[in-house]
Amino acid sequence: PSGFQAGALVAITAGAHKGLYGKVVSVGGIESSQRALLRLTNNGEQLQVPLEQLEPVRDVQLERQRHGFTHEQAAKRSASDAELGRGGEVRDGSEDGRDEQKKRQKHEHKEHKEHKKHKKEHKREHKEKSRSQPSMWVREHIRVRIVDKRVRAGALYNKKGVVEDVSGANSFSVRLDETRQLVEGLCVDAVETVLPKTAGAAVMIVGGMHRLRRGRLLERDAKKARAMVQLAGDMAVFECSYDDVAEWVGEAVDDDDDGF
Repeated sequence: PSGFQAGALVAITAGAHKGLYGKVVSVGGIESSQRALLRLTNNGEQLQVPLEQLEPVRDVQLERQRHGFTHEQAAKRSASDAELGRGGEVRDGSEDGRDEQKKRQKHEHKEHKEHKKHKKEHKREHKEKSRSQPSMWVREHIRVRIVDKRVRAGALYNKKGVVEDVSGANSFSVRLDETRQLVEGLCVDAVETVLPKTAGAAVMIVGGMHRLRRGRLLERDAKKARAMVQLAGDMAVFECSYDDVAEWVGEAVDDDDDGF
């Protein structure tokens, strides 16, 4: 079924696990009662859920901006369908079916336009922010990788280390993992984020709407350069780019931590 291919992100909109998100592992069963095997994004647990209790997440970026958006839209549709079933005249079944199909198509078209609108607004805000100020995303106690071959004539290219000092307006220092050498005077363009290799490790969000919040890495997709993170505090789960998250090596992350 469309939207339920392996690896797709879906929202659970009914049943015992309503309100959670999961990634599709597989879909099976007869056509009238198909079920999806999901891996929950919050804890990695695998469970089977009927397809009628699931809704594909059409726009992951929008879902990240408005956590629970897909659940809300599914609830509105259910309420609308229930209202339609309670009211109105008794008419020929085929006519009712056509009217309901038209109404659903109109609703889906409206949803699609809303998705596009939010994506355009997000892109415009990002461009305006990039033009108006330099992006000093680096913070102390995160792990980064040196990617500028001009640093030390290329001798430190691809070396990893932990940021120790960000007291300068546009520069910072990194303590290299291998040699413990302190490299000073680096700029943001000279480094990139490094993610933990294992799920459950501590991370800090360095870009986007959750910037400076800490949490734990749930999973990573190297091919797409995307990561699934659960934030400390409200325990919200969202997907982000590798550029927006880095390994955190500072003090332990508590579930009550709300960031800096």
